[in-house]
Amino acid sequence: MSPEVFKTEIIDTLANAGQALIASPAVQGVVSSLITTLFFRKGENIKVMEALKKKEFEKVLEELLGAGRLSYVELYKCRNFLKIAKRADEMIAFNQERQPEMEVEENVDQTTFSFDWLMRFFDAVGNISNENLQQLWGKVLANEIVKPKACSLRTLEMIRNMSSEEANIFSDLCRYVMQSGDIYYIDAAGFFCEEDGDEECREFIRNRGLSYERHIVPLVEAGALSQDHDLALYISKDTNLEMHNHKICGIVMSYADVPELFRRDAYLLTASGKELYSVIHNSGGFEADEEYAVLCLKDMKERNSKFYVGAFLIAQGGEGKDLLED
Repeated sequence: MSPEVFKTEIIDTLANAGQALIASPAVQGVVSSLITTLFFRKGENIKVMEALKKKEFEKVLEELLGAGRLSYVELYKCRNFLKIAKRADEMIAFNQERQPEMEVEENVDQTTFSFDWLMRFFDAVGNISNENLQQLWGKVLANEIVKPKACSLRTLEMIRNMSSEEANIFSDLCRYVMQSGDIYYIDAAGFFCEEDGDEECREFIRNRGLSYERHIVPLVEAGALSQDHDLALYISKDTNLEMHNHKICGIVMSYADVPELFRRDAYLLTASGKELYSVIHNSGGFEADEEYAVLCLKDMKERNSKFYVGAFLIAQGGEGKDLLED
C-alpha cells in the first residue's frame, strides 16, 4: 500500500469516527491523563489546555493535529482509545445502576494509575478496531478504574496477543469456571474422550458447540489456561473441599480419620487467566453456568464413593436440598 493511499484511508476512517462522549469523571480523568502525558509539555500554556479541562477530547485532538503535535497515526490510535474509553464509561454507568453502592474514584490521574500500565494499555489498544476486542478492552479499563491494580502488565500483554476468536472463546468459557480457594478451573469431564469423560457432561459440551481441540487448546497456547490438569487434595474429617461459582456450591467431605487423596481432572486458569476472568466476571451481564456445574458434581460423586459430594444452590444459602440426592 502506497503512503498516499494509507494516508487517505486513515483520514477517511478518522472522519467517520464520531465523537466519544464520556460522562464518568473517572474515565475522563484517565483520558486527560493520557493525552497530557503524551502530547503536552509541563507548564505549557496553549489554547487546547482549556478544551482539555472541559473534557472536549475531540477538539483537543483536532487542535493537536493542526498544530503538528499529533500525527495521523497517533490520531488513529487516540480515536481507538477514546472508543474503548467510551465502552468503559458505559460499563461503569451500567454497573452503578445495578449496584448504586459501588464506589468509583473520580479524581483519576497518572498518580492513580501506574504510568507503565497506562502507556502499555494505550500501546495495546491503539490499533484495535475490531469491535469484539474493543469491548473486551473496555471491560479491562472499566475494571481497572473500579479496582486499581487488578490487571497486571503481564495480563495486558496476554490480552494484546489474543485474537478476536480467542477472546470470544475465553469469554464463553468463563461461564463454566469454578473457584476453589485461590484456584480457578474448568472441569474437564465434558471435554475428554469417551474412555475418560462423562457421557452427560460430554453431551452438554457438544451441544454448546465446544470441544477440547478448538476451545481448550487455543487458550493453553494463549497463556490463559495451564497445562496442569490436576485438582487434588488430601481430605479427612477435618478437611473439606469446596468449589463454587455464583450460582452453585459443591462440597466434598470425608468421615475418615486418615486423609485420602481426592483428585479431579480440570483445566486450571493461569494467574493472567484469573485476572482476565475477574474482568469478565465483574462486567455487566455476566451469567455463570448452573447445569454443567451440577453435571460435573454428579459425575464427581459417582466416581468417588469414599467421599460425600454435594451440590447446593447459593441462592438458598446452602440450606436447601442437595441437588445430587436421588
